[in-house]
Amino acid sequence: MAGKSFAYYVEENIARRAGFNQSYANIFLGDGIIFYFGQIPNLNPERNLNLIVIESPRYDFMDGRRRKRTDWYFGTVLGPHSGQCESEEEAEEFLRKAGEIKKRKNRIADRYLEDAIMEQIKML
Repeated sequence: MAGKSFAYYVEENIARRAGFNQSYANIFLGDGIIFYFGQIPNLNPERNLNLIVIESPRYDFMDGRRRKRTDWYFGTVLGPHSGQCESEEEAEEFLRKAGEIKKRKNRIADRYLEDAIMEQIKML
């Protein structure tokens, strides 16, 4: 099932409840990494819950053929997202925190993406 998109793994109504826009990714990096940002707002902007999903392709060889695999990462960050930050430094800090999510401990199987998002929705 490698190569499926975020919209394939997460139902539209769940993505919308978590503040994701499934029709496009938020950031594309040159090496094929894609960031998807959702946000569950709070009355206090410093307590906004940002949900971050990272799609990261990797390639391996099997039976002498190169094949593409996709690793998924999921995590959360509190506070305003990059578009809500009041300064460039705040936006850079948000993006730094978002990038730190791409670590092995945050890797998640594609079939559990929707469950991880639902868990965050239910907590609020």
